[in-house]
Amino acid sequence: MSLQPSKSEKRITIMLFSLIVVFLIAIASTVIIYLQATQPMRQAKKEATALAQKYGKVDTVDAFYRLSKAGTTYTVVGKNPENQTVAVFIPKDGTNIKVMEMQSGIDQNQATQLVQQAHNDQTIVKANLGLLDDQPVWEVITKKDKVLNYYYLAFSDGKIVKEQQNI
Repeated sequence: MSLQPSKSEKRITIMLFSLIVVFLIAIASTVIIYLQATQPMRQAKKEATALAQKYGKVDTVDAFYRLSKAGTTYTVVGKNPENQTVAVFIPKDGTNIKVMEMQSGIDQNQATQLVQQAHNDQTIVKANLGLLDDQPVWEVITKKDKVLNYYYLAFSDGKIVKEQQNI
């Protein structure tokens, strides 16, 4: 009586081993692709946070936004040493950095509520804080029937300053 595996058992073992190797390669490839795809945003967040700490004296970061309408703006929202929540608006080139107290304008929840009230047949997708024509705005993105709509609300009072529909 032989204890050696049969040819069919060897084939099954080789196929299972091959499937496991292919599966591990697929997982590793997916992770590498994801890390490479998100690297520019992670780097931008790191650099924007450093500038927010320098110019806005931000100790803790509560939110990070990217708005790319007429040029890219990164916005870091966080608390300063006086425990005030501030927004630091950083154009992509790192010049003309603006620091504003969040209490001087509307917050993300208020911006999305204003858009939802005006367009209750649309679903809110996302909101970003940034600069449009050098003015702080909330960009609220909505969706209806697979169509995107962009509403830009003035940070100061929530009035719609620009909108793009059916994109």
